[in-house]
Amino acid sequence: MISVSSIFFGCRGTGIYESVEKADSLGFEGVELRQEHLPKNGVWKILKKTKADFPNIEFTIHAPLWSGSGINYLNPAMGLTGKNKKLLEDVFRGVQIVEAKVVLFHTGFTELLLFNHIAWVPRIHWPRLKMPRGIAKKGFGQFMESAVKIAGDIGTEVLVENPPPSKLDVLLNSKEDFATAFSDVKGLGLALDMSHSFARGELAELLTLRKKIREIHVAYSKEGEEDMHLPASMEHLQPLKKLPQLKELPIVLEHGREVSLDELIKEKAVVEKFLKSI
Repeated sequence: MISVSSIFFGCRGTGIYESVEKADSLGFEGVELRQEHLPKNGVWKILKKTKADFPNIEFTIHAPLWSGSGINYLNPAMGLTGKNKKLLEDVFRGVQIVEAKVVLFHTGFTELLLFNHIAWVPRIHWPRLKMPRGIAKKGFGQFMESAVKIAGDIGTEVLVENPPPSKLDVLLNSKEDFATAFSDVKGLGLALDMSHSFARGELAELLTLRKKIREIHVAYSKEGEEDMHLPASMEHLQPLKKLPQLKELPIVLEHGREVSLDELIKEKAVVEKFLKSI
């Protein structure tokens, strides 16, 4: 299933419903919903209308979903705090409305952060306040175990996304970290973000986690440079041939303003050609 992240349209000022409408008109089979362009009010009504009007679109969800509660960032390493429980409740309410097959979360980090009303702009405490990694890992485990249990009851998969290059103390920072998390939390899978892994020079390493990879984010960044989510070429896609389950997975083209509509359409055609070749 070739999908597109709603953030491509959302960062251009388009609402959730209109984003799905545009994705459908471009021939995408699925849409990964993100919170950045959800309205402050009426979220559930809009999601219900979106699902009803686009029944053939397969949805996935990139957590969190902001329901207007004022909670706009999720750090699983904080564990089952009151805010995280509320966010889980919101996420899975959205999952059930749109019948999402997959919901994915970031790995979490040890820093305690403040975020303003724009979800992706952090305001970091200075000096930084940090949790001990042992406490952060315990919190992450508790959070993900709860998410997996809820998801299992409604037939949804829970995934964790590999991180981009970051100055934060990211909790899952290597293939070994992910393998340990998958061993500790049964039923947890990996959303493989190609742009993140290209930038960190770890795509080949993460691909060894084959059976745990349950979604792909297609994009490209140069190794050692900033995560840019540029269009992926046919050459960039070749390593994915190592995944026997590839054609069964949501393959999400994930881009923001750095990619034009023409580039997105061309990349979609490249991915379609690649899938037909294997």
